[in-house]
Amino acid sequence: MKTLKHKKLVLLGVAATLGLSLAHVDVSQAQSQKGMAGKKNLAKSAGSSITEGQDLSEALAMAKAGRYAEASNRFFQLSLSPRYVEQRMQIRYLLGMMLFQMKMYQLSAFQFISVIKDGNNKYVSQSLEKLSLAANELGDETLLNYAISRVKAESFPAMHKDMLYFRIGEFQQRNEQYKDSVKSFESVPEQSPLFDKALYLKGLSLAQANDPVAASKVFSELV
Repeated sequence: MKTLKHKKLVLLGVAATLGLSLAHVDVSQAQSQKGMAGKKNLAKSAGSSITEGQDLSEALAMAKAGRYAEASNRFFQLSLSPRYVEQRMQIRYLLGMMLFQMKMYQLSAFQFISVIKDGNNKYVSQSLEKLSLAANELGDETLLNYAISRVKAESFPAMHKDMLYFRIGEFQQRNEQYKDSVKSFESVPEQSPLFDKALYLKGLSLAQANDPVAASKVFSELV
């Protein structure tokens, strides 16, 4: 019962954030005077509320125009519609992107995780990348660990690779993989704002790997 109540509150919170009417997330079994369906008819009512002019192409047009709040509202509705079951992972990824653009990192992370957990779709790689960025913004180590344990560095956007290598190094260091963490910290380029921190942590990893001579040389570079 506690879990059901928690899920209801989370769903209501997400919908409220997206500016949706609470009618779309009525998870109680009671019906309103107008005959609004309850939880069992949630997906059906969301799907029926989408007219021919409110389809995926229109939502994409809103996104391209930078109308992120409107687009996220539409993508949320589409994600519940039985008409778009085959495109559901694409829609959830796009919804996550809209929320990310609006700096709603926690909510966007939920969407990316749902795509990653599904696994059988072409949006997993992009979702991992965006989840890494969202987790970095939130400073959420649990999300970061989840993302970087699955992401492939070679496919990560070049402009964010320094952050990825730095976070991977931190992850490896916490797991006492000191030699691997040294390599990750060395991959952070000198022009990166994370370079000095990476250099310090590289020295720390060397010291923890019982290589005080190499650690001392690294620390001397910071002086």
